Amino acid sequence: MDLGLSGSSDFFSLGTFSAKEIESLLNPNGVRTSYTPSAIQFLLNQGAEYLAQKKPFALETLAETYTTFLKTKSDKILSLTPTTTSTISLQNPLVCSFGIGTADCGFLALDWRLSYVLIDALLGGINGVSIEKKQDEPYSIIETNILSPIINQLLSILAEDRNISITSSELSTTLPILNNNRTRSIFLVKTSAVAGKLCLDLPSSLIPQEKEEYLFSNKHVLDLPIETNAVIGNLETTLSNVLQWQVGTQLTLGNIEELHTNLTVAHKKIATVTLKTETQDRQVSVEAI
Repeated sequence: MDLGLSGSSDFFSLGTFSAKEIESLLNPNGVRTSYTPSAIQFLLNQGAEYLAQKKPFALETLAETYTTFLKTKSDKILSLTPTTTSTISLQNPLVCSFGIGTADCGFLALDWRLSYVLIDALLGGINGVSIEKKQDEPYSIIETNILSPIINQLLSILAEDRNISITSSELSTTLPILNNNRTRSIFLVKTSAVAGKLCLDLPSSLIPQEKEEYLFSNKHVLDLPIETNAVIGNLETTLSNVLQWQVGTQLTLGNIEELHTNLTVAHKKIATVTLKTETQDRQVSVEAI
């Protein structure tokens, strides 16, 4: 159906409606109603806000210190993103196993990309990784000697962060036999050109446990809007009588001298309620169970 409007019509040249115009269209009588969210809407809003929050990394302080340290070795490093995993996939890793006190052990490993980002920077490279080297070629003695002090410094930072004593072993290119019950921390190190990995394997006793947080605190629950209804008595009547009611009509609900009932939430009794009548006064008492 042709309404006689085109893209050049004045209707389309009016532009967008203002907030005041939209409000007048939605509420033509000018009646403003206050909005109080229901308990369900309150819970949904709080839940959405909670889920949108970033969950903290278990070794957040260590990740920040590692980021600062690695940036001093290569100004090409842009960021370090921490995560956890139960499996490891590292290409041509350089591994340093270490003992923790006398009872446990762990290891720290750099993959090929991160290793050569650092080697390249320390040898004066300017393009992220400019060394002509195949990914599966073994590390040379010079390359190992360049990375050894960096790995030892990473272990020193770990020992200070976790307040533990660490004894490191010689560098290796073979990952230790992995315990499937352990969780590893993976730090994804990014430059403008490549992304490498730093892996840290620690016993669970040294990894901070996330405390379970309830979705809503007591403060939130206390602020929930609640609607209550109380029935003191019932009145049986007819529709014709109801149609004759006017303002001021008195309804006789019976002479209730004393009433005992229970206050329940989700079908669970939480208090007893007693209603007493003395002359023209009525007294209500609530006692928690």
